Amino acid sequence: MCADGVNLVNRDSRSDSGAPGSRPAPGILGTSALIDACVAAAADGLVVIGTDTIYALATRASPDGIARLFSARRAMQAAPVKSPSTWHAATADHVLAALPSLTARHRWVMSKLWPGPFTLMLPLLERDALPMRAAGLEPAVVDNAAHVFARVPASGVFSDMLHRAPWPVMAEKLCFGPSDDHGAVDLAGALSVLERAAIAPGLTLESNAPALGRHSALIRLQRDGSWDLLRASVFDRAYVLRRLTRRVLFVCTGNTCRSPMAQAIASGLRATTNGQGDANAAVEAGYPLVATSAGLHAELGSAPTREGVAAVRALGFAPPTGTAHAVTPLMLREADAIYTMTRSHLSAVLKLEPSVAGKAGVLDPSGDDIPDPLGGPARHYASLAVAMRDMIAKRLQEFGT
Repeated sequence: MCADGVNLVNRDSRSDSGAPGSRPAPGILGTSALIDACVAAAADGLVVIGTDTIYALATRASPDGIARLFSARRAMQAAPVKSPSTWHAATADHVLAALPSLTARHRWVMSKLWPGPFTLMLPLLERDALPMRAAGLEPAVVDNAAHVFARVPASGVFSDMLHRAPWPVMAEKLCFGPSDDHGAVDLAGALSVLERAAIAPGLTLESNAPALGRHSALIRLQRDGSWDLLRASVFDRAYVLRRLTRRVLFVCTGNTCRSPMAQAIASGLRATTNGQGDANAAVEAGYPLVATSAGLHAELGSAPTREGVAAVRALGFAPPTGTAHAVTPLMLREADAIYTMTRSHLSAVLKLEPSVAGKAGVLDPSGDDIPDPLGGPARHYASLAVAMRDMIAKRLQEFGT
């Protein structure tokens, strides 16, 4: 094992150094040369590599690659690989370029689950055929005509290989026997499978990057944005729901009037939508929404104003509860959408955390400021609540699509 945690275990099975299935002596290369060697070996052969999940057989994504994986799986006495295999992409952008028909909802799911141990079945349309070919992907290699199987692994040697390869890579788990559901979780297990199956890959690479120790979860995304968990791995549906929860943050000055009212209204609108029972509500059920609020100059512990509570209750929604919170950079980064009450609030938010510029804006879709009702009569709160309800409904519709 070298200092950077990468070990070259065997090199080029086509040489005269050993018979197929033998265990060659370890050797070490510099990381850059190692990755180049891995890419070269995978161009027209198989490599075994430690990924962020388990050890995998990887090769160039092509019809010949499918044949190589089928032969290896047969040697491992595992279930035969039936086209398609899984495209392991360096980044989500590579997948998006090949599938321009994907919607904003699909892209959002990808941003929540990638990079990581989630294989996505992404809907495929006829107009994606040319971009798929431009990406180097022939029909039926990583798709079943209805969905493309794709994953973006986390950092590590495998990810480095994917970034370096000039063509798409596909990979399948390294395992032995039809009942081996977990696959090879470490180098010793990988070498054992290779020896038992008499497989001599071009390279076998070990990495000390953190690994899950189980294969990836499999999630099927439909065209309308609904999803199904087809293979759980160590992740159940409740975990995926938490990952796909949308977080909306409302920001005002003191977090006692406008922003807690907005939080309560958003939560009420969401609950109403979920109870409608239509097709859209069924899709939205797969994407929980959590509304929160905070203030730029909040006095911690201050309660929502009585007038704001009454105005929200008059709309038929549960009134705001809890006490005032000061907005933090972490809150801003964790939110999926941020709505401020005024343009000056927005400027302050972007000054506090410039990285959220792409997901922050004023609540009013027209771009106008929402006046502060603090100190005003109850009727001001009531009219403000009605106006905010319409603004929030529109914003949530935009956010949902």
